[in-house]
Amino acid sequence: MFTEQHSEALAVWAFRTGVWDYLVLPLADTGINEVVTSIEAAAEVGFSQRPQFNKSAHVMLPEEVRFRRSPENEKLLRPAISYLEGHFREKVTEERLAALCKINVTQFSRTFRQTFDVTFQEYLVRFRLNESARLLRNPGASIADVAYLVGFNDPSYYARAFKKYFGVTPSRYRQCLKNDRASMVQDHQVLRSA
Repeated sequence: MFTEQHSEALAVWAFRTGVWDYLVLPLADTGINEVVTSIEAAAEVGFSQRPQFNKSAHVMLPEEVRFRRSPENEKLLRPAISYLEGHFREKVTEERLAALCKINVTQFSRTFRQTFDVTFQEYLVRFRLNESARLLRNPGASIADVAYLVGFNDPSYYARAFKKYFGVTPSRYRQCLKNDRASMVQDHQVLRSA
């Protein structure tokens, strides 16, 4: 199960209903590799041997995660999200996005918060940080260059925001990626020699 919204109640519900893996997005490369390995192992063992959830029992999704984004709001904000994803490197203002949606700034701000559960500015920063994490996989790009490429004008602010969002500094994140790659290469070599 993949989810962007994590809660203990949702995790308990997922495992009680027979979910095999519970993954919160965004997912690191190691998480993706674990999922692939898990699926391969399941295929070898055979899904028929896995105990199945009793489908006659009615288990409700936890109340705290039973939300639906308003399709009208998503449709209304679609031009703004589209523009933001294409121009996130530039200075993006609420005024510009509100104008694209043909609504005033106050209405845009309120609708955005209701729809995505974060402010426009938080959404933009998270989008930039996720893009920067992707770019950090290239060992040839400096961290300052990555910061500027995704729209941060201050590398030290970028590093603080990155640490707040991911829990590690950009340099530590890159080091973890390097260690994971080395570990995967080493594991692959061990498997080939066996």
